[in-house]
Amino acid sequence: MAVLNDVKINIVEHNAKMHKSFIDFARTGALWVENAKGRNDIYLSNLFKHYPLLREKITFNVQEYWEIRYKSFKTLGGGGIGASGAGSYNHLADFKARVLNTFVQEHNIARVLEWGCGDGNQLSLCAYPQYIGLDVSSFVIQRLREKFRQDNTKAFYEVEYFLQNQAQMPFTSADLSLSLDVIYHLIDDRIYAAYMRNLFAFSHQFVIIYASNVDAPHTAHVRHRAFSKWIAAHISGWELIESIPNAYPYDAQNPQNTSFADFYIYKKI
Repeated sequence: MAVLNDVKINIVEHNAKMHKSFIDFARTGALWVENAKGRNDIYLSNLFKHYPLLREKITFNVQEYWEIRYKSFKTLGGGGIGASGAGSYNHLADFKARVLNTFVQEHNIARVLEWGCGDGNQLSLCAYPQYIGLDVSSFVIQRLREKFRQDNTKAFYEVEYFLQNQAQMPFTSADLSLSLDVIYHLIDDRIYAAYMRNLFAFSHQFVIIYASNVDAPHTAHVRHRAFSKWIAAHISGWELIESIPNAYPYDAQNPQNTSFADFYIYKKI
């Protein structure tokens, strides 16, 4: 086992496949101390350079990544920023909340369905009449239920549970379907396609996406996607009616206080 860019790599049965996931700092112990001092990145990068087929055998598990990230947050966090990341806190979160609250009010939105609700800090700044938050992490869903237990306008479910138990849901057709800082975390093409189809299928009026909109690799758990091109090719009956640039556009010298995401608003035709 080794670590590359805060990602652990395990060789599994017969070395036929390699699996990588977000490192669980609480369990790595000496591994992190000895292997993740920077030298390891150089060794593995050289290995992949000379054996490119090895890189093709690596897969990223987005559900495991977020489950471990939320559970391990006490060892990862700091500076008042929660597990969902800087984009859900401080001025970036305030910017998003202003856009969303204004849209909800101006368009008389009653039901909001969010695909990837995170740790709930962004939600705490938003005013939705009725809300369902979905996430792949069972841990964070339980935390959200505890955090908002006194608020009967909100409900939280794991994505698969929601999809398999629609008859039990408060609603399944939303006025507004939301995707905030999620799309560029969907590394796997199949997961990405399923996510996008669900995002639009469960709304009868509007979809708002807050993400980057360009095809480019970034880090082990970030893959920028030109999602507007994908939507045009695969989702019919919707049109892009507005895009809103970020008030704090990305600055590589100040990544914690800026963002590469912008707002894109779609309306059902």
